[in-house]
Parts: sequence; structure tokens; C-alpha cells
Amino acid sequence: FPLRGNVYIMGNPFEPNGEARRLVDFRFDEHGLNKHLTVEQTIDYHVRLKLSPSESDRYEIERRKWLAILDQHVESRGVRIGKLSSGSMKLVALCCCLAGDTPIIILEEPTTQLTGREAQIFWSIVHAEKENRAFIIATYNVGEAEHVADRIGILSMGVLEASGTPFFLRSKFSSSVDLVIIKKPHVPDQPITDYINQFMQNIEPENEIGDSLTYRLPVIYRPRLQKLLIHLEIDRKMLGIENVRVVGAELSDIYMTLVTSFRLQQQMIPDVTQTFKYQVVSQKQLTKQRMRAMFYKKMIHTAPNVWPIIMIFTSFVLIAIIARLSVLLDMPKERQNSIHIGFREPEDVVKYLPNLKDCGYIDIRSAVKVNKKKSVGVSRTFDDDSFVCEKGSYRNNLRKKNELRSFGAVESDGDEHLNGYISQDMFHSAPMMLNLLQNVILRLSYPMQTDLVVLVENHPLPTQLSQKINVLDNKIAHIHVPLVVGCIIPLTVSVFVIPLVEEEIYDVRFLQHMAGLGLKVFWGINLFWDWFTFFVYSVIIVVIMSLMGIGGFGFYENAIMVVLLTTFGLAALPLTYLVSMFVNKSIVRAFLVSVLLQGVSGLVLYIIYWDVANSNTIFFYAACMSPGFSLLDGVSNVYAQNLEQAICIDKCEATDSCTEENMNEVVPNCKFDTFFKWAAPGILPPILYMVLSALIFLMLIFWIELHRREKKFHTSRDLRKMRTATYPFDDGDVADVKQKIAEADNTKAKQSVFLVDQVEARVPAAGKRIHTVSFALNKYMSMGIFGPRNSGKSHLMRQLVGQRGFAFGEIYVRGLDFKYDLESIHTYMGYSPQHRGLLNELTPREHIRLLCMIRGVPEAKIGEKMHDLCLMLNMTGWMHRKCSLLTAEKRHKLKIALALVAYNKILVLDEPTCGMPATTRREIWNILRYIRYCGKTIIFATNDELECKILADFIILFQDSEMLAIGSLQYLRYKYSHGFYLEVRLIRDGATLAESEENLRKDVENLAKFVNFLHNRSELVGRLNNWFKFYVPVGHIVYSFLYGAMEKNKLRLNVSDYCIYQADMMSVVAQVQETRAQLKHHLVQTEGPLPLDTTSPKKGRAKK
Repeated sequence: FPLRGNVYIMGNPFEPNGEARRLVDFRFDEHGLNKHLTVEQTIDYHVRLKLSPSESDRYEIERRKWLAILDQHVESRGVRIGKLSSGSMKLVALCCCLAGDTPIIILEEPTTQLTGREAQIFWSIVHAEKENRAFIIATYNVGEAEHVADRIGILSMGVLEASGTPFFLRSKFSSSVDLVIIKKPHVPDQPITDYINQFMQNIEPENEIGDSLTYRLPVIYRPRLQKLLIHLEIDRKMLGIENVRVVGAELSDIYMTLVTSFRLQQQMIPDVTQTFKYQVVSQKQLTKQRMRAMFYKKMIHTAPNVWPIIMIFTSFVLIAIIARLSVLLDMPKERQNSIHIGFREPEDVVKYLPNLKDCGYIDIRSAVKVNKKKSVGVSRTFDDDSFVCEKGSYRNNLRKKNELRSFGAVESDGDEHLNGYISQDMFHSAPMMLNLLQNVILRLSYPMQTDLVVLVENHPLPTQLSQKINVLDNKIAHIHVPLVVGCIIPLTVSVFVIPLVEEEIYDVRFLQHMAGLGLKVFWGINLFWDWFTFFVYSVIIVVIMSLMGIGGFGFYENAIMVVLLTTFGLAALPLTYLVSMFVNKSIVRAFLVSVLLQGVSGLVLYIIYWDVANSNTIFFYAACMSPGFSLLDGVSNVYAQNLEQAICIDKCEATDSCTEENMNEVVPNCKFDTFFKWAAPGILPPILYMVLSALIFLMLIFWIELHRREKKFHTSRDLRKMRTATYPFDDGDVADVKQKIAEADNTKAKQSVFLVDQVEARVPAAGKRIHTVSFALNKYMSMGIFGPRNSGKSHLMRQLVGQRGFAFGEIYVRGLDFKYDLESIHTYMGYSPQHRGLLNELTPREHIRLLCMIRGVPEAKIGEKMHDLCLMLNMTGWMHRKCSLLTAEKRHKLKIALALVAYNKILVLDEPTCGMPATTRREIWNILRYIRYCGKTIIFATNDELECKILADFIILFQDSEMLAIGSLQYLRYKYSHGFYLEVRLIRDGATLAESEENLRKDVENLAKFVNFLHNRSELVGRLNNWFKFYVPVGHIVYSFLYGAMEKNKLRLNVSDYCIYQADMMSVVAQVQETRAQLKHHLVQTEGPLPLDTTSPKKGRAKK
């Protein structure tokens, strides 16, 4: 809500929660719809929301009305909003606004993401619902505002410059008419200017672009126009004139006049030879300078990044957590391999063992398997179910061995002998039987002394930890420290994917490549810088592990850990680069994918090796190709040997005769060697495999890069069967241009600075027709690609600079083939993308310096170059600010400055002034006109008619990736604009209100008769009080007759003022499409369905 002033709706102040709030609905940049609801549910919800309970009878009517409208433009009522295209979402949002007869609708840039066809549908719905409603629409498109609005307010820099009807703005702020002359090529303009000055003094061309001359004639000369036009028509052949038009001032001109009259600053454009030319350096010097440029970018972009600090802090926390978990697990500090056999406790003998005197024999029925706490051994012992006192003789029962279910027995053989029987299925059968017999003898010999018992423990010699045997003690040794490293490393190494993905998202990577940065320099410096940075991180991680007591390593072992981590970085960084090449649409997604990949190929694979693969040798050598697995294997080897040394030292200290010199003789398995060996626990296999992985990944990166470049210009379809889409109903000029360029040989191709021969937007999946574009440009020429939003202009611009590929057509730049000499061609080209192209964390100064260094501008002259660009584009005040803090206007300025960094003979600009203030647009236009005057070639895409009028020698009308027409702006208007618009304001006179109304009624009748005299199918398309707008659909406009008739009848018709103008270029595009549709329908009706192949195959020129 405004801080000052008030907003009133129908006489009542507008409050946030007042009743007037229900009278207003709005849609801004976002459509405001729930993407999970269907179209039908969305309409149903908004209708119910807007109608009160007392209006339940209107609910079904409103619901059916809006669903019926949407049925024509969406796939189905049942489709979810999130599945619709952006255009369909906007239509649904509009219908939601209009539902419930909302009287006031506010729309901000409603057609920004719509195609031309979708915008027509949108405005048709608005036009049909205008009655009894008020629409407030914000747009930067002057033609769109004039087409749909009854009143227009011109806003600039937060100030309302003017408001009123289009006719009021024309009559109030324009005191001239435009005389537009289309001359033949190479005809000088001075004789035409001298001829005009014979009838009107001091007239000079306002704009000269291509073959069009525009003279601005004061309104006071309008009575003389008829005489001038008659003589121009008579002498047109002598003067070399093809066509003459006289139109009133266009609203876009008035807009530019209003918003720049008081704010246009003095603009300095330095001499072009000082601004764009640079000293040619040798290739060797240029390579060194580009390497310095990469280091400079790393210093200003990667080094200040906060992500590494976050990752180091995260590593510290993870190490602390894992160290704490190690304590909570309470793992034994010493390797306890003791195995209990027989009876575990003294009281168990008395409790479980029967008295042999009371039995024929003691039958052994079972033994239990027990895991003792804090022990890694497995015990086999007796319990209360192990023995049964049986009668008879066990020896006699052995004859029925097939029926025996026991594991053995103890029976007496006379008074002095005992016989013991035990099955071999029992674990440690002999020790268990001996222990049982000893305790039976003691019970028989000393029946009253129950404390006399015998217990047995087995102490096998532990296996060496370096032996990769999957027993519990070895597994703990080999996974304890790798668990720490395996959790930290994926996070640390994945940080390096962030700057690469950021460059891909913002198209900075392509701009660097276009400036001349090769693959070897780009990936080489990236790897060198990141590897050194990772080395620093490795040292920090090892220091943190030492402080937390992880592993108990000494200085030597920590140095080995740094060596392993650094070698791992050499292999893991290229793997991270591969992730950035495939997952480059989102920084978060790329980071998570990298973490997942590094974790799975490292810690997860290592755990599988120990727990699932059971230390399988084949699995081990296959898994070593993963850098993470090799690192963890090397770390586990270092930790295992360090732990083994600690165990041996403890055993040696417990033995009196043991010293460090004879420890390997006194204590078994205590002979240790260097880590740098192939056999376990050596680290040479992990190091070798990591280096091998690094080489493989680097070769894979270069292969993918080269393959992608080659793939851009190829397709899986057979191009020999494809046909270019020059149909019989296409524009004749388009067909002629395509045919002429297709027949040109290599010699003619070299004569053009920029030649495009039948380049397709895309190769269709089915069918044989391709929509193609052809044109040729020379020095001192500027071409505009004009079309509505989302018509495919940006895709074509990316093809023209090599960011997107093509397969069917050909492009030649100064005689070089685009498909084979792209790197050489890029040295001639500057490019300004519509979106992105800048890194948010860099300043304009850093951007310009970086591109200057890559382009080859000598470092001593970069400051001078930067100064000239700042003066030219008025950038001095904000060169030190980060791009994330700049407005859209300043970002566009910076992108144009980057396109002008070096001596670029060809400039490709995608929407160079889109969304800019008028003063800035005028500055950019002045620069581009000067560059064109200095011999440069300019190609730009736009949906602004005024931009084409000021800059373009000729334009291509573009719609749905199809070339509709080609020619100068005025030529296309003359060719495709049928009729004209006549706006008239009548004088209101009369002594009383009734008399004034009566006189106005009579004047309206006379005016209608006059307009019908001009053409009997004229129609009134707008009226507001005494202002009238007529459309007169004459086929050929004779301006001398038209202006003569208006001047002669001005007093009779009581006309205060009038204006004559033709439709805007968007209407021309619509007219071209309508003409094509009519011709196509006529051909189908007369000749039947069109064949698939209507033209001969494309003619390619021979390569020399």
C-alpha cells in the first residue's frame, strides 16, 4: 500500500481487509495456482471462493462458462496444473481472475512467457470480458499497450510522464509526421533530400538505415504534403524510389521522446580504433595469458567461496561424532582370542554334571555356542541340558549307531578305567571330552570337595591384521579409520563441482570458450588449482583426525595419509568434473549426486568388499578402479599395520627377553616393512590404481567434450531424404533468398561476412520437411530477427554462435565453415545472451578483465580498455559491485560491454535492450549504430518494433522457429499491411450541452460518410466521446489522395486533428500467417493434399 496518497475503488478507500478487496483480483509474474489441482478443480475452487452463499444459483453457470472457454485451449479438464505449459497456465489464471464477475483486474506482464498465438488467445478473452470491468495492465511493450488499452500511462523511473488515449498522446506530444521513402539499393540519399527541400525547407533525414529513409515533417507542412507526394510519385523512377509512405508519429516514438527528453545524459563514444582493436600477440604468449586468466578467475571466483569452510567445519563435526561412537561401541583395546571349552564356571560342574555312580553312563545330548562379551572368540560349552543319566551300557548302544542321537557319552569300565565317546561333529571334540573326563574323575575321587574342578581355554595365535581375512577382529581394524575418511571425503571433494556447475548454469563457460579458452587450458588449470586446494583440505583433515585421536597415528603415518588423500584428489576431481558435465541444471542437485557417487564408489563399495564379497580377490582388483575404494584400502592398510605394531610392542614389553631388535624373533608375526610395497599392507596398489583412474577419467572428459562438439552438427536421421520447408505458399522473397544462397558457390560465400544457408531449428522426429533460415550479411550491415516472445529467436541466436548445433544447413563466416572452423570463427564474434552470461559473485570489473585476458588484450592495456567501455556505457559508478546486486539494466549493459571487449567484426545480440529504461536503450542504440557505421556486422533478436526501425537494415519475421518473411521494416509493412487506421478528434461546439450533443451527432454522420467514401468496408473500431478510430481496408494506399482529401475536408467535417498510421509489426506477423494459411487452403482445395517433397534437395557447395 502507498505510503502517501490514497487508493479509491468505486468511491471507497481501498483497505487490506475491507469490502473493496473482494472487487479486485490480480496476477503478477507467478500464476498463483496450485500445481497439484486439476483444471476443473482449480476453476471450481475459484468460483466457490468468489461467489457468496446467497449466489449458489450462479455457481454452475460460472463454472460451465469458464470450463467451456478453457476446453478449447487445454488438453483436458482433468490434467493437473503442473503438467500444463506456461501459456495454458496463464489462460487458466486469467479465467480464475475473471470468474465471479470481478470488476477490477490487475495484470503484470501477462504475456511474458506466451507465444504469439497464446498471446492472441489471451487478449481475445480479455477483449470479450471488457464490458463492465476495468483492466489495469503493466507492460513494457508499447505495441501491446496500444493494441489492448483504451488509456495509456507512460511511466519512467517511477514517474508518470503522461497518460491518456493513444490519440491524445499522439496529438499532444507529437508535432510531426513521418515521410518514409524506400529507395533502391545503392541509390544515394542526397538527391532525394534536395528534391524534398524544394517543397519544404530545412528537411534532413531523421533516420537512414538500409534502403529506408525517414524524414520527420512538422505538422504545419501537412497542407503541402499532397503536392510533394504527387511530385514524388511522378519522379520516383528518376530518384530511384520504390515506395513512399506518410504516417503519423508512432506511440513508441512518443514514448521514447517523453522518457528521454529530460534524462538523456551526454554520451561519450571513444574512437573505434582505440576501443575495439587490440595488439596481436603470439600464440605462445596468448596461451600463457589465458592460463593466467584461468588462475585469475579461480582466485576471484573459487577462492572466496564459503563452501570449503562449511565442508571443513562439517568434517570436524563428523570426525568428532565418529570418534564418540567408537567410544560408545566399547570395542576391546586388546585382541582377545580366548575360546572357552567345556565348562565355563566352577559351579557349572556341580550343577550340570550327574554322578556317574548313579548311572550306567552319562549321555552327552548337546553343547551350546556362546559369544562372550568383549570377546571376539566363539565358545562351545555345556549347560543344564547337555547331560542325561542313562541306564545300561553305551558300548552296547553303539551297535545301533543309526538310532543314536547323542554326541557321545562317559561310562565306567571297571573300577579304575573310564571310557569317553564323542562325535567329530562337536567343535574341539578332543579338548571337550578331556575336560569332561577330568571333572568326572575329580567328582568320583573327591565327592565332598566340590571346588576341585578343571576349566579349559583355547588361545589360538591371532592372524595378522594385514592378512585380509574376514574375521571379526580384522574387520574392525580395517573399517574403523576408513569409516571416518569415507564419511568426510565425499563431502569435501564434491565442493569442487559447485563453481563448474555455476559456470554452466550462467553460460559463462560457453562465453569463455567463445573468447578462445581451449579445453587443455580450461581443464588443466581447473585440475591444478583444485588439486592444490584439495591438498590443503587433506592436511587440515589429517590434523583434525590427529587432534581427535582417530587412528593413533604418528607423524610418519599422518604423512602417508596426506600422500594417499592427495593422490585420491587427482583421481576424484576428474570424476567430479564428469558429474558437472551431466548434472548441470542445479547446483544442489549436482552436489548431492557427486556426494552420492563418491560415497557409493568409496565407503559403500568397501563395506560390500568386507561383508558381502568376503574379501574376494577378483572383486578387490575390480573395485580398485574406483578412487574411493582404493583410498579406503590404503588407509585401512596403514591403520592395520599401525595397530599391529602397537599389539606387538605390548607383547614384547610383557616378555622379559624381548627387545625392539629381536622382537620379530620372540613375538610371532611381528616383522614389519615399509608401506611403499605391492604386497599387503603396502599402499602402492591403491596409489597406482588411483593414478590410473585419474588418467582414464581425464581421457573420458576430453572424449566427451570432443564428441559433444561433433554431435552438435549431426543427427541420427538420414539428411539426404530431408527437404527444406520452402512451400509453394511461402513468401516469395524468402523462397528467392533461400534459392539464391543455396546455389552460391564457395567464392560467393567468401564474399559475405556472415552467410546462413538453410539452418534448421530442429530436425523433426518424423516427416521430411524442415523449417530453415537463410540470409547473407556484409560489412556495414545490421539485421534484426523479429518475432513475438517464445517464437524460437533465442534458439536461433545460440545456433549462430555455436552454442547449439544444426545438422541440415551450413553457416559460413568470412569464408570459414562453421562446422569445421568454429574456434577460428569465434575470434571474429562477440555475443550477448538474453539471459544469464554473468557470475553473481564477480564484479563488472572482474568480468571485463577476465574476458580481456582470454581475448588476448595485452594486460598493460586492459585498464585503458576498461576505461573506454565505462565511458561509453556509463558504467563508472558501479564497476566494483557484485553482479548479484546489479539491476537488470546494468547487467544487460555489462553483457554488451563483454561482447565489445576485443576486435569483434560480428556482434550477435539476443534482446540487447529488453526491459531497459528508455535512456539506456537510446545509449545502446547509439553505440550499435556507430559500430555498424565503422564496418561491423550486427545480428540482433528483438520483439521491439522501434529497435528494428532504428537499427536494422532488414529484418526476418520469425514465428515458431519458422522464417516467415524477409526485408526491411518499411518494406514488410508496405507489403503486408492491408489498409490503415484513421484517428479523428472532432470539435465540440454549441452554446448548450444539448446543442453540443446535436452538433456532434451531425458531425459523426458526416465523418462516417466520408470514411465510407474512402472505402465502403471501413469500420469503427473505437470511440471515446469525440474521439474516433476507423480501420480503412484499402488494398493500395495513395497517400497524396488521402492527405489531400483530409486537408480539403477538415473544416467541413469539423475535425480538430487527425492521425493516419498503419498496423504494428505484430499485426504484420499475424497477417503473414493468415496469408500463408489462406494460400495453403487454396492449394489443398485446388490441387489436393500437398506432397511430402515439394522442392529439390538442398544444394551444398563444394569444399575446397
